[in-house]
Amino acid sequence: GVTGHTEKGWRGMKGKAELMLEKGKAIEVKGDSVYKPIERKERRFNGLKIPKSLEAALPYKSKQKNDRQKKGGYAQKRAVVMEKDEVRKLTFLQSLTTLMRDKKKIRKKGNEERMERKRKEWEKDEEGRREGRRAEKIEGI
Repeated sequence: GVTGHTEKGWRGMKGKAELMLEKGKAIEVKGDSVYKPIERKERRFNGLKIPKSLEAALPYKSKQKNDRQKKGGYAQKRAVVMEKDEVRKLTFLQSLTTLMRDKKKIRKKGNEERMERKRKEWEKDEEGRREGRRAEKIEGI
């Protein structure tokens, strides 16, 4: 009947594919429902960069080997003819970077000396504290 009840029991509605098969017609297939192979671009990853401090601690076998040696800069690759003004600016910039590098070295050296003094003071204070504790223990006995 209309409700789906038969002598054999309840039967649900027929799907569209079942009806098409009974009638002998081909099943409709939507173009966007068909599986297609997935096409992906090959992934390219950046090279591994290991800090120099860590690389120095590695055994030789594990260190990176640079087959290609670094070539000269832009000026060496091409014939660059600079005007006097450009040369003057370049030398000024080079001298500035040299000064900055020297200042940085001096600052680093000063920091190391300061840290060494602080460490010695701390050790001296720590030794005084230990002596004080020993004296307290002896008095407590």
